[in-house]
Formats: sequence, structure tokens, C-alpha cells
Amino acid sequence: MFLCPSQLASQESEAYHALLQSDADELDKERLVEEASSRLASTTHRWKILAFCEAILIFLLVGRVYYDASATRAGSTPSHLLYSAPAAPAREAVEYKVQVFHTGFHEDFSKYQEISNETDQAWLDLYNVGTLIDRFTRITKEEAVRLPNKTAPIPGDEDHYLVLLHVFHDLHCLNYIRRGLHPEHSRFNLSDSNVAFHLDHCVESLRRTLMCSPDLSLLVWQWEDERQLTLPQDTSAHECVNFDRLTEWAENRALINEWDRTKHLVDDLQIPIYHSDGSTSGSRG
Repeated sequence: MFLCPSQLASQESEAYHALLQSDADELDKERLVEEASSRLASTTHRWKILAFCEAILIFLLVGRVYYDASATRAGSTPSHLLYSAPAAPAREAVEYKVQVFHTGFHEDFSKYQEISNETDQAWLDLYNVGTLIDRFTRITKEEAVRLPNKTAPIPGDEDHYLVLLHVFHDLHCLNYIRRGLHPEHSRFNLSDSNVAFHLDHCVESLRRTLMCSPDLSLLVWQWEDERQLTLPQDTSAHECVNFDRLTEWAENRALINEWDRTKHLVDDLQIPIYHSDGSTSGSRG
């Protein structure tokens, strides 16, 4: 506000100045109120934006969960959920531990190395779990209905279904290859086409397993004073499933009695059947 010198010099200037100051104070108050209102409006606007974004994220999350659940029911389960709990009954037995692998060289042997009848039995004990009927396991119908791939009920025990933990098949295959390396001891006829076929099948099966569930532990290189070289070390720490606990789970569910493979039981479980080409088809009962 412009004030001329005559006004400043006059006696009325003090009253006039006081009035102006009062007006200025009121203007300052209004400005502060407006600024506060503006900040409040800006803050409210930002909160509205954040609330909107949060609502969108919640919507997307709920939609994804619903999609995964729908896909599971429809038989097109996302791969990362294929055998997650509760679809994999053995998940309840899985616990992890840190384990250091031995080298397997220079007399650092395990009981699964070298050639002997005792070694053969140790290998059989790894996968012939708690039963004389191969390595088969029984699961309940309530567990079978949650599987991503259909399995058959057991004739004579229709409330249970037949499964096999794939790790036991892999161990069987690895043992078969081991025996093939020592045909004289194992009485293998390597010229037999059935033996050659089985060996080839086992190599391929183990390749698939290793690529499907790769061990992400790392081999490391360390300096060795004795040899004056930096060399790879086999004695690395690995995060491993507690195999004893997994074996105990399978033993408690082992198939004990013989079953009739020629008998077809029709059930009411509607679960897709996966084929080797990756396609699926409807349940065959």
C-alpha cells in the first residue's frame, strides 16, 4: 500500500497506519488460511491418488488370486503352484537343513560307493521304502482330489489312491546306471536290448529331473597352499531336504498288499490327465 509523505507527517497518520496494519493483518490471516486450505486440498488430493492406487493394487492382487484359484479348478494351474501345498501331500514332511557334500574322491567315500553286496543293499534301502511292493505310496481320496494330475484308486482299497514320489524313481534309475557300470558284479547283460533301453530311459529321466529342479548351490574356488593353485572345491554347503523325514512320511503310507493291475476302477474325481507332449485331456474316471 503506497503512503504519501504528507500522510505520514500528519497526526492522523498513526491512526491511518494502524488501520492499514489491521487490514494487512487480516490479509495475512486470510493468506495463511488460504495457504493452509491449499495445503490441505493438496494433501487430500495426494491421499485420494494414493487411495486410488491402493485400490487398484488390491483389485489386481485379488484378481490374481482368483485367477490362480480358477486356473487350479480348471486344470490349467500355473507352474509355480502345480505341486505347492496342499496339492503335494508330501509337502507336510518337507524341512530343510544345511549339508556339506563330501568329495567322493581320495578315500572320502560314502557307503553308496565301491562294489559290494552291502553297497547294493544300501542303494535298495534308499528307495524300497517300508514295503515289498516296489516303492508305491497310498494317499487318501481327499489328497488325491487336490492333485494336478489324476491317479488311480487301489483295487481292494478304494478309499486310497496310488502314487510314487518321483525321487524314489530317480534313485532307482541312478542305481540301475551304477549297476550297469559293473556288469560282472551286477550280472548285467549289456548286449540285452531291454537293459540298454532301460539304461537310456534312466539317463533321460535324470536329465529331466536335474533340469527341472536344479541345485542352486554354488561350487567355489579356493587357494590351496600345498599345490599353489586356486582349485574348485567339492565340499560346498547345500540347502537340502531332510531325506530321512521324507522317507519316514513315505514309510507311514507305504502300499503293503498286492493289487490287481488288470482291474479298472471308475471314480468321480474330475482331474485332467497330462500327456508327454504337454497337452491335457479330461479325466478317464
